[in-house]
Amino acid sequence: MKHSLLPLLLATVSIAGCASTPKQVIQPRGDVVAQGTGQLSFRAPGPGLVSVYDVNDNSVISSSAVDSGSVVSLNPAAGNITVTDVSHAGTQVVHTGINKSHQYEMWFISRTYTPLNAAATQPLR
Repeated sequence: MKHSLLPLLLATVSIAGCASTPKQVIQPRGDVVAQGTGQLSFRAPGPGLVSVYDVNDNSVISSSAVDSGSVVSLNPAAGNITVTDVSHAGTQVVHTGINKSHQYEMWFISRTYTPLNAAATQPLR
């Protein structure tokens, strides 16, 4: 009788071992400056890096170095992400294949990084 339980025990262990582990969510790199399912845009207050994160796929789909005044736009209708660089007076498509039903976030890291909400945590002098 001892041997008849062995296959059942092995099957139970192998099924439990195949259980998927929960996907770890990517934490924002910088400040979240825009989020949603529709059109998003962000004008950089200074030089830095703007990343676009696809919440549904848990992946960063685009990262672009930007200058002060540059605008990063996510356009679900056109299915792309563009960067308009005011210093070079041009718009460039930096990513295609935007899913209209996905939620996205834009993250900004300034070249000299200070969180946008840091003023609230700094002591007054």
